[in-house]
Amino acid sequence: MVSFKCVKGEKPFAFLHRLAPLLKIAALAIVFPAIFFPMLFIAVGALLLVSVAINYFKWYLLFNINYVIKDGALTVKKSYKFIKDKYFFISKLTEIENCDIIEEMDIVDIPNSVECLCEQTTFKVFICIKIKNNPNNYILVADNYFYSLIKEKK
Repeated sequence: MVSFKCVKGEKPFAFLHRLAPLLKIAALAIVFPAIFFPMLFIAVGALLLVSVAINYFKWYLLFNINYVIKDGALTVKKSYKFIKDKYFFISKLTEIENCDIIEEMDIVDIPNSVECLCEQTTFKVFICIKIKNNPNNYILVADNYFYSLIKEKK
């Protein structure tokens, strides 16, 4: 299994993580003046709704990408901390039609490409996988060892 943390969303997550409680505090601070000006209750409700939306959205910014070879199958998924995993694909290794190393700059030229990666500095080998009866080309980033495992078990 290869797993790496996506660091791309850490700064926006930290900002939103601090902003959501501030919006709740602001909503609480407006409650007392809203007693005298009932129209401010709309602002209280709006601040609370925005705070809840931010709390929900921020968890999609932090995730891990997992490539798993187990029991003759390759599984590629995006796993979140508190949210259900998103699977890019699950395929038997024998169904892999093509598995080639590509250059990073060539990713934009590949038709129907699905990028199963995130900005990171750990791995440098970009792999393009084509599965039988699937129009998509899946782009993975791993190391030479993981690439050799796919080629060997294929």
